[in-house]
Amino acid sequence: QVSGSPTNFPFLPTRKFLLLYTINAHQLAKFAVIVVNQSATGSTIANHRPVLFNSSTTSRYISKYRDEFRVRCELCIEITAEMAPVQPFLNGLKAVPEGKQKELQKVRSWLSTQPHLPDISDDYIYLFLHSCNFSVDRTKNTIEHYFNIRTNHPEIFSNRDCEDEKVKVVRNLGNLMRLPKLTPEGYRVLLYSVRDNDPTKMNFSDCVKTFSMFNDMVLFEDGLVEGYVVIFDMKGVQLGHLARVSLPALRCFFLYIQEAHPVKIKGVHVLNTASWIQHVLRLIVPLIKSELINMVKFHRGSTPEGVPLDILPMDYGGESSSVEDLVKVTDSLWETYRSWLLENEKLKTDDSKRAVKKSSWWGFGMFKSNEDLNEKNIIKNLRYD
Repeated sequence: QVSGSPTNFPFLPTRKFLLLYTINAHQLAKFAVIVVNQSATGSTIANHRPVLFNSSTTSRYISKYRDEFRVRCELCIEITAEMAPVQPFLNGLKAVPEGKQKELQKVRSWLSTQPHLPDISDDYIYLFLHSCNFSVDRTKNTIEHYFNIRTNHPEIFSNRDCEDEKVKVVRNLGNLMRLPKLTPEGYRVLLYSVRDNDPTKMNFSDCVKTFSMFNDMVLFEDGLVEGYVVIFDMKGVQLGHLARVSLPALRCFFLYIQEAHPVKIKGVHVLNTASWIQHVLRLIVPLIKSELINMVKFHRGSTPEGVPLDILPMDYGGESSSVEDLVKVTDSLWETYRSWLLENEKLKTDDSKRAVKKSSWWGFGMFKSNEDLNEKNIIKNLRYD
C-alpha cells in the first residue's frame, strides 16, 4: 500500500516517481522506485514491479537529490511480501565498466522493442555486453538465445532447487569446484570430477541441469571476470556413462554454452583422458564449433599444462585446498544461492508477446560447415600432452 505525492526528478525524465525506499534482500540494501500514474483523482500504481537501479548509480542519485527526497516527497509503504532480489549478482556489480554507457543504452533501447523478453537490470545487460566484448549486435543475439533456450528447455532450466532429490543425487555423484585463485590473466578455473563412478545412478538430463545451476551460481558470484578455464577429470568415467547420454539434452547443453551462456571460455582441459575418447568425440563433434574444439587439450595425466600449481588443488599436485575442502565451499554456495536460483528461473520469454514469431526449429540448428563436421581432421589435430 503506497501513498504520497509523486514528483519529477531530472535523472528520470518524462515519468512520475515516488521516493526511493530501501529493501533488505539477502542482507543487502537494494533500492527501488515505484512508478505511478497521476490523474485527477490522485496517484495510482501503474507498475507494481519496481524499476531497479544498479548499486553505484543509485547511491550517486540519492546523494545528488537528497533534498528533494527529504522535502518534496512523502511516502508510506506497507510491505506485504518479500521483494525479489535483483538479478543477476547477489552482491551487486562490484565495478561498472567505464565508458560503456552508450552500449548499455543501445541494448536497453532494443529491449524496449522486444516485449517477449523479460525486464532485466543494467547489471544483467553489462554481464552480456562483457561476455560479447561489448559488441551490441552480439549481445542482442546472446540475450535472445539465453532466454529462449532457458524457456523452451524446462527439463534443464526449471525446478532448479538445489535441495531437490534429483539434484542432490547429481551433487553426490561428482565434484563441482570453483578454484579460489584467479590465473595471472584474471581467469577463473572450474574443475569437475567424478566422485561416485556407478553409471546406473546417472540421469544425464539431471546432470546437465545441475551443471548449469552450478555455472550460473559461479557466474553470479564472480561478476565480470576476464574468462574461464574449464578442467574435466575423466578418472572414473566409464563407457556405461556414455551409454546413458541423452542426445536432446547434450544438444541443448552445447547450444546453450556456445550461443547463450554469458562467459568467455579461454581454455578446456581434459585430464586422465580415456582410451575410448574417440567414441565421445564422434558424439559431440557435430555439436561443437571449431573455435571451441580448438581450445580443448587432452592430458593423459592429472596435471593440466599451463595452469599454475598455486591454483590447483593439492590432490592434483597443486598448492591450493584439497578437493574435499573445495566441495565444502561449493556446498556453502548452494545454500547461499538456493532462493537466488529459484528466482532467476522466473526470467523467461513470453512468446505470445513476440513481434516476430521464431522459427519452429529454434534451438536445434547446429553448426554445419564441412570443416566443423570433419571428424577425422578434428581428431587428427587434437592436442595431447
